[in-house]
Amino acid sequence: MKENKLIAMFMGDIRLVDDNVSFTKNCPVNELQYHISWDWLMPVVQKIGEDFNVAIYDNDGIEKVYKRVVEFINEYNKNK
Repeated sequence: MKENKLIAMFMGDIRLVDDNVSFTKNCPVNELQYHISWDWLMPVVQKIGEDFNVAIYDNDGIEKVYKRVVEFINEYNKNK
């Protein structure tokens, strides 16, 4: 899932080195769980912090928050 890879790169969990994936965590890309686990996704939301301009409400499902995180990171990367 390319979005999970995007998030992992943003978090510093993986890096691309000469087009090769370098893991700082012992977890292959296909086993990243940002899209299904609050335990994985919430540290990303916390890192984004105040820049994450869309509030997370109790009734927001993980899919909605995950989508917002991916959108934020894409915009962040464009403006880097």
